[in-house]
Amino acid sequence: MPDALIDFVRKIAKESGRSVPTPNPQGPTTRALALFLLRDPGATPTSGANETGVLDPYVNRDGTSLRQRNALRAAKIDPRVCVWWNASPYHLGYKGPIRDGDRERGARYLRRFVDLCPDLKVVVAMGDGAQTVANLAWH
Repeated sequence: MPDALIDFVRKIAKESGRSVPTPNPQGPTTRALALFLLRDPGATPTSGANETGVLDPYVNRDGTSLRQRNALRAAKIDPRVCVWWNASPYHLGYKGPIRDGDRERGARYLRRFVDLCPDLKVVVAMGDGAQTVANLAWH
C-alpha cells in the first residue's frame, strides 16, 4: 500500500537529484504522534541514515542514533508512535549553521511533511539547525 511520506521523500529525491533517506516504512509514518527533527542525515555521505537509507534510530547504528534511543528510553517515549525527519532531507556536506537556501528548502519540506501527518501532537526540533528550520517553517 502506498505511503504519502515515502512518496513525498521519493519526490524530493527525484527533484533534487540527491539521496534522501525515508522514514521507516515499518513505523507509523503518517500516523505518527511525535516528530523528531534533526539537522541532516549523517555527518558524512555514508554515515547514519545515509548508510541505511532509513530515518530511524532503531535501524541506524551511529552515535546520534544511540543517543536518541537512550533519550527515548529514559523519557519512556514509545518509538512506535515516532517518526524522524531532517531539517535538510539530504546530506548538506558542510558543518555549522544551515545556509539560507538550504534552510528555506528545509522549511518548505518540513511544512509539507507535517501536513501529511494529521495526528502529530508534537515536533521536537533537536539542535540549532533543526530549530532554525522549524522556526522558519512556522514563522
